[in-house]
Amino acid sequence: MDGRIERIVLTNFMTYTHVEVLPGPHLNIVIGPNGTGKSSIVCAILLGLKTKPKVLGRGGNLTSFVKTSCSSATIEIELLNLQGKNYIIKRVIIAKDGSSKWLLNGDEKSSKEIEDLATKLKLQVDNLCQFLPQDRVQDFARMDHHELLINTIKCVGSDGMLEDLEQLKKFRKMELELLGDVQQLKERLGREQQLIARIQGEVDSLNQRESMEKDLTSYKQKHAWLLYAWKRGELKQKVKEALQHKKQHETRIAPFEKAAQTDEQNLRRLQEQLNQEFRLVEGKRQEMDRKVRDVQLNEGLLEDEKRRLNTKLKEREKLLNVITDLERGLEMLRDNLAHLQQKQEINPAELENLKAKEIEYKQVKSSHMSNVSRLKIKKMDLKHDIPEIGEDIPWRRSGENHVQYSMAAGPFVERFFLSGTEMRTTPNTPWPPVPLWGALENRRLKFSDVSDQRLRKLCDPSSTNDVYKAVMSLRQNKGLFQGRVYEPIMMLINVKKSQNAIYLENVISYRDLIAFVFENADDMNLFLTKVRAEQHLCVNAIQSSCEEKVFKPEIPLDKLKPLGFHSYLSDLFTAPPAIYNYICEHYNAHKIPIGNEKAESQEVLPKEIRTFLSTDKRQDRSISKYSGEMLCRQDNLRPAKLLNISVDEEELARIDSRILEMKQALQNTDEELEQIETEVAQVDKKLEKIIQKRHELEGHEQKINRLNNRICAKEDDIRRCRRELESEEQIKESYNKNVNTLIVQLTNCQNKRFLVLGELLRMYKDYKLLKFETEGARYKCYKTTNKVEEMRKKINAFQILLDTAERDLASMKTNLRELLEAAKASTDGFTPANPEFERYSALFETLPNDVVDLKSAIRETRAKLSCLGDVNPHLIQEYEQRSQQIADLNGALEGRANKNGTLMEKMHEIKGRWLPPLRELVERINSKFGECFNALKSAGEVVLDYGQDENDFEHYGLRIRVKFRSEDQLQNLNRRLQSGGERSVSTAIFMISLQGLSRVPFCCVDEINQGMDKENERLIINLLSATTNQANSAQYFLITPKILPKLEYSRNTRVLCVNNGCHLQKNLVLNLQKVLKGR
Repeated sequence: MDGRIERIVLTNFMTYTHVEVLPGPHLNIVIGPNGTGKSSIVCAILLGLKTKPKVLGRGGNLTSFVKTSCSSATIEIELLNLQGKNYIIKRVIIAKDGSSKWLLNGDEKSSKEIEDLATKLKLQVDNLCQFLPQDRVQDFARMDHHELLINTIKCVGSDGMLEDLEQLKKFRKMELELLGDVQQLKERLGREQQLIARIQGEVDSLNQRESMEKDLTSYKQKHAWLLYAWKRGELKQKVKEALQHKKQHETRIAPFEKAAQTDEQNLRRLQEQLNQEFRLVEGKRQEMDRKVRDVQLNEGLLEDEKRRLNTKLKEREKLLNVITDLERGLEMLRDNLAHLQQKQEINPAELENLKAKEIEYKQVKSSHMSNVSRLKIKKMDLKHDIPEIGEDIPWRRSGENHVQYSMAAGPFVERFFLSGTEMRTTPNTPWPPVPLWGALENRRLKFSDVSDQRLRKLCDPSSTNDVYKAVMSLRQNKGLFQGRVYEPIMMLINVKKSQNAIYLENVISYRDLIAFVFENADDMNLFLTKVRAEQHLCVNAIQSSCEEKVFKPEIPLDKLKPLGFHSYLSDLFTAPPAIYNYICEHYNAHKIPIGNEKAESQEVLPKEIRTFLSTDKRQDRSISKYSGEMLCRQDNLRPAKLLNISVDEEELARIDSRILEMKQALQNTDEELEQIETEVAQVDKKLEKIIQKRHELEGHEQKINRLNNRICAKEDDIRRCRRELESEEQIKESYNKNVNTLIVQLTNCQNKRFLVLGELLRMYKDYKLLKFETEGARYKCYKTTNKVEEMRKKINAFQILLDTAERDLASMKTNLRELLEAAKASTDGFTPANPEFERYSALFETLPNDVVDLKSAIRETRAKLSCLGDVNPHLIQEYEQRSQQIADLNGALEGRANKNGTLMEKMHEIKGRWLPPLRELVERINSKFGECFNALKSAGEVVLDYGQDENDFEHYGLRIRVKFRSEDQLQNLNRRLQSGGERSVSTAIFMISLQGLSRVPFCCVDEINQGMDKENERLIINLLSATTNQANSAQYFLITPKILPKLEYSRNTRVLCVNNGCHLQKNLVLNLQKVLKGR
């Protein structure tokens, strides 16, 4: 059958690194101990055929199916294809984000394409009747009878049977909806008929009222048009009168406005002439002001020239005095220079000799200082960050500089230890760039201070921070306790060799390693009260005696050495007596031997050894209470995390030796430095005398040079002053020349001023005459303006009369428009000018033509309407709407009836082809089910249940009824009435009953035989073997952790054994030859 599983390959999937499964075409029994990975194969089949992880009952995260520390897992399933090449489905699960990649025959496909292929091959891995995983065996009994029918049809039903059932359920739902609609429509139809009968009388009264209202409307329409015609005539008369008054007013106003306009133009002309003459006078006055300023400016220049003459004469006198002073100072400087030159004569050769000696001594000093610097650097490197012997070493320094220092000094220290040579202090010895001694001390502290290093691990946020806080609290409050108190065991145990720390950490529990130890029980209770109740810290404490006790092993170590053991656990560490006693008493450290690979491979060991440790494993041995045989349990050792920090005594001795060598080197450096500093002091004294002598000679020479410079400067000042000195005659001559020029300019300015003054007087006289003429014109304009104002007042009076007439006219037009709009509104917007108004003209001919008669008819009609009383104006509309609704409801009822008839025909047709085959199928399942239960000497049946209504397809279902005792009645299979074993037997027999009818490629059941007794399990497996060996039977997978002896297997049965891994204990070996011989 297409879709049968030919091959399964798993890579990095759950417990498997790589495995290939080759199942047979019939029954496949997968057997193996618990935890070996049988169910992993079932999970692989489900996930490899596009099933969601939640179907497995193991959570919804795909990454949980990838093997630990692997980046991806691969599932490859090969399915049979009788028409061509087999289908090879491959799924790659990515551990990083839980995504998947699908491949079909090597080509990448989408998950939808894989689902389509599974549907085509009828792979219903989510159907519990075909595929029953271990974690969902109990879900089979939880299915209701309808779900069981659906899953059974999917598994063994014919093509189209499930689709027919869905169609029947759909048609049944539609039928119920139609029946509900018909009932609602009938109820609405009855209500509408009752309401329309009740309002029939009111509708008749309303029709009579509408007739009278129609007459009233006609009266109002003609009244509106008559009123409009009358008002229109009255308005025309008023408009005519208003126009006549307006023309009279305009005729009287025109002459007055023309006279006022002429006077205003004459006034503007005179005003412009006056302004122009004023501007001419003002311009000439400004020109006169400029001429006056020119005269004043020239007069001021004459005064300035006089002041400048006096100033130059005074400056010449001062410059003569300055020249005299400079000549006296020059004479004094020349006398001082002659005196110095006579006092001491400078020898240039002597000065050069002093300079050469000074350079020689400086070079000697520089050489000595270079050696001093080198020795000081060497000394600083040796002493940097290291105290004197006997002082407390502040090893707890931290910071960037210390970290850089340690990193830099580390490699040099390692080379120093490896060389084994003695350090020298000669100048040619290369020294490290960092302080070597400090690195050695830090290395020494690294080996010696174990407890504080372990304590720092406790303050790591990833570890138990409460213990660190409790240690700090204990150190602050040690005075509260009577006896001795020990900090956590892990801080006080010293492992003699750090590689042995792994053994202690795998024997002593972590809870005890971080526990505080007390010799006095009262002290322990006080401590726990303090840290737990007051500080809310979670810590452990134990009480142990500090008495010296002797713990001897039961077997001497010499007898165990041939077996590969080299020591006992108690020999690997040292600790205070109270802690040592506790470890030996509670963990038997003196009875646990430590061995190598040879000890691990020993099959026979003394029975006194219940626990021993090898290189990387721990074995615990115990005697079975049932069989009396020795049972072994083997675990891998966890890496050491806390006790691997220990004191290495040999390394500590080497570091102390190197530190002494460094001190000797420091002493040698100090002696050499002292000798060189003495020589430097002697050279400094000689150099100081030479420099002093040179400074005296150079100082005398500098004084002479300074005097020469000052003499030259004085001579330059005298020459400069003499060049600047001007004679008195030159100064006066320049003054006379400038004054004559200024007098000529002043005379010209005065002449021009007098000419402008004459023109200004003439123009001012003309301006006065023109101003007088202007005043006469202004008076005439004033008189004309008064006349114009009087005329305008009269015009305004006429204008007021005209405005009043216009307002009355506008008001009358507004009223007339309102009457026209009212009349048009009464005749649907038509006027007598429109052709449509003819129908109103014929009606108006029959009505009175007088407004008073029309008003009388309107009052009479209103009185009749008031006698009829109030009637709901919406009653007619309601009557028509309800009549239409009754017609619509009758039509809807007829349509529903036709639709229901068509639906019933289709439903009977589908039911006729669906129900008989289903009953036949259920009968065949029931027959096989009953035969199997009879073989168990029990009773069972499978029946089709459809409740009270045969057409209620939603409630169709299969009922599995069983009884396992003769006195009981047949009961429905569920999780409350039967035990777990009875449910397992019933489920297994039902699936066997489906096997011969199955239309799916394969079935799978995982550990369904759990809870069965041996007889039932044997019978179930025999029935399953017989059923799956039939020619038309589907492929079958039975997953079981155990199998009964002396079972009969057909040649078509394939047993797939899943073995334990290679890392499990080796003493549980299955002797296959012995087992086969026993069978």
